[in-house]
Amino acid sequence: MAGYGVQESLASYGVAAAGPSAGGANQGYVRELPKHVREDLEIQQLVDLYQSQLAELNACHSLLTVDQERLASMLAPYVNAAGELVMEVPRDLTYLAMERFLVDNMQ
Repeated sequence: MAGYGVQESLASYGVAAAGPSAGGANQGYVRELPKHVREDLEIQQLVDLYQSQLAELNACHSLLTVDQERLASMLAPYVNAAGELVMEVPRDLTYLAMERFLVDNMQ
């Protein structure tokens, strides 16, 4: 493992330690890495996974916040001073006909 100083990344160490492969196919072995190096590689993989999941979670939170604000602006005309959702029932003929049709056919 000579040539691997503190400045070398763990990933490059892992690639070098994996050994040569014939035609891109794995020869079925990986040189045994020291335990502390294996643990460091595993920790780095977990940190990378955590960071990518955190970035995805932040993006989802941003989308949720935008959607909540949009919904609030859409519902604003239908909210009274007490914060309760109130709607005026439309009384046009189309609505009444549809309501009557549904009531008659549900029985």
